[in-house]
Amino acid sequence: MSGLVEARFEPGSNNSVLKNKSGITDSKEMDKAEAESLIRATDVLFHEYDSEHRFTADNICHMHKVWLGDIYEWAGQYRHVNISKGDFSFAMRHRYPS
Repeated sequence: MSGLVEARFEPGSNNSVLKNKSGITDSKEMDKAEAESLIRATDVLFHEYDSEHRFTADNICHMHKVWLGDIYEWAGQYRHVNISKGDFSFAMRHRYPS
């Protein structure tokens, strides 16, 4: 699985930062980039959905793409690997479709 884009780390990051479009190698810098992108995405997405919206898996993929699409090549796509950050594990790969 190491050949999969979502399983690769940024060279020079000591395997602590996933491969990204900006070549960020510092985990604190990546945390900041993701947080800033989340603020922007929240503003964009707030205007796309109302309180009556019934979310679908496609909506979740779209929101992920809006949030992280400028950072990661694989944003908005279903993963083929399990990913965790610290003690937090993201949705396990076997829990969603291919």
